[in-house]
Amino acid sequence: MGSLLGGITGYKRKGRFVKQYDGLDPKIKKAVDKMLVDVCKSPLPRGYNPEELAGRKGVYRIRVNRQYRATFEYDHDDASIIVFR
Repeated sequence: MGSLLGGITGYKRKGRFVKQYDGLDPKIKKAVDKMLVDVCKSPLPRGYNPEELAGRKGVYRIRVNRQYRATFEYDHDDASIIVFR
């Protein structure tokens, strides 16, 4: 996990994420937005319990809150994260 430390410059949202995000309550959207900013500042930030998914090298699941999770991977070519859902 240490190799992920470094300058993340932004994120890309996949279609499935956009559809799910659009249907969220505004309070949850705010929590998702905060999580994305925090991940860009510090890959695998504390407090979100990030974990690499078994059998999916480089794909992580991170808690947004007790109920919601986000799944993403790091795109090292352009120093961004790709959010799936």
